[in-house]
Amino acid sequence: MGITVNHPTERPNFAAVVLNGYTFWFSYTTCIAFTNGDGIHISENCWGPTTGKHLNWIDADHKVRLPRDKFEAMLDEHLEDVDDALLAVRKGATPAQIDHVIGRLRNLQASLEN
Repeated sequence: MGITVNHPTERPNFAAVVLNGYTFWFSYTTCIAFTNGDGIHISENCWGPTTGKHLNWIDADHKVRLPRDKFEAMLDEHLEDVDDALLAVRKGATPAQIDHVIGRLRNLQASLEN
């Protein structure tokens, strides 16, 4: 089990973090979508045109986007699983990979608390 972090558009402001069966997409430091065993969950665009491009890259169908509060509630339910996965991958992931994901998840948690 490991962590992969990639930039699907080759731009540093859009990242996909794959961890323990989950994929989390970040626009800048905000989680805008995630997948798990029951499908993809995408937030509505509450930000601007760059994040809109990131959302369209994930799925251009605006009908599948969730209101931000509903998206955040669903994401919050899955963060506990991610915490457990982070502990499990410490043995196989590089320190840089772990630090990167933990930093992103801390930013995500802070945005959920605001």
